[in-house]
Amino acid sequence: EELGAAHKKVEALHSKLEGETQAWSAQHGALRDMVHLSKDETGTHHASVKDRVSYIEQLIGDNADKHAKELAAHRDVHTKLLDETKSRDAHHGTMAERIALLEKSVKDATNKLDKDVKGAMAAIDHMHGRMKDVKQAWTHAADHGRRSSLGSQLLSSGL
Repeated sequence: EELGAAHKKVEALHSKLEGETQAWSAQHGALRDMVHLSKDETGTHHASVKDRVSYIEQLIGDNADKHAKELAAHRDVHTKLLDETKSRDAHHGTMAERIALLEKSVKDATNKLDKDVKGAMAAIDHMHGRMKDVKQAWTHAADHGRRSSLGSQLLSSGL
């Protein structure tokens, strides 16, 4: 009897162990499936991140090249403008030089005009003096009745 009871106990433990083994095996299978699924998802995600990083690197590289070309173009245009400005300034002179030249031109023109006016006034004064002499001669000749002979004398003398 004791032996029968021990056998029953061993069989009960054996069936319990077999149940535990089956449960463990089922859990192990489920866990293995979860690991494989996680590994697949990680691989897919990792590939997606790698593709994204590659795309971003390409985009940054393309933009860097584009910006470098634009900077070079702007630098060339800036250099050209500076050269044109220097050339124009050298050709036209500075504003102070230009104003000084204008002031000198106005002063020279004023001096010339003043000289011309003085010359004209001197000529007018000279003519006025000659006309006065002619008038006096005519008046004097009228008083003496010799106008016609006086006119001939004046013409021959150069008055």
